[in-house]
Amino acid sequence: MKQQLKNIFILIFCAIILNGCGATLLTYKPVENSNILGAMRTIRNKILTQPAQKSPSQVEITENTLKIIGNFEGKKFKKASFNFFSKDYKEAVGLMNFKDITEIKYHTKSNWFMVSLINKQSNDTLFRYFSHNETDAQQFIDNIETLIKHKVDPSKPIVLTKLRFTIPEVKKLHGYEQTTGLIKTGLCETQTLNNRLGICSSQNRRFSR
Repeated sequence: MKQQLKNIFILIFCAIILNGCGATLLTYKPVENSNILGAMRTIRNKILTQPAQKSPSQVEITENTLKIIGNFEGKKFKKASFNFFSKDYKEAVGLMNFKDITEIKYHTKSNWFMVSLINKQSNDTLFRYFSHNETDAQQFIDNIETLIKHKVDPSKPIVLTKLRFTIPEVKKLHGYEQTTGLIKTGLCETQTLNNRLGICSSQNRRFSR
């Protein structure tokens, strides 16, 4: 009984905090994607095309895991660091398993739509996605839910990576696609099913516009 009262108090407290900050909890029923590779691409691209202040520099995604490098809001597997002597800067790293996501919360505040991926056991917000577009936020939920429920076939792993480059670096590569502002993005994919459709290396890069 005491535990139930405690849980109710926590829920009321969270609701007060969210309302005080102007955030409104939304309800949405996810629509699963039957194309697992398409779901992985969508998640990767949604994360990388967030507004500049929320967008990381790199996303690596498999059927099991999501790794985010750079600027993002969520649990840091490794925090950003700077070595004063070597001038070496290391970006923050976030790493999660899709099965660790036990709750997805969907909020709106001002002109933002926010999706929080939560592990209730550890009480961690693993990652928070931001968008000014309601459809983008809902598609992000759809495809996260798809990978949470997806059963991986170990004999046919799929791995996708996407790197973000500055304009001078992009001009040295064979292709590029423009995102927002002054940032351009090179897309490099490794896809392993029954055969390799693309190999990501310094010598051989496969880009899509």
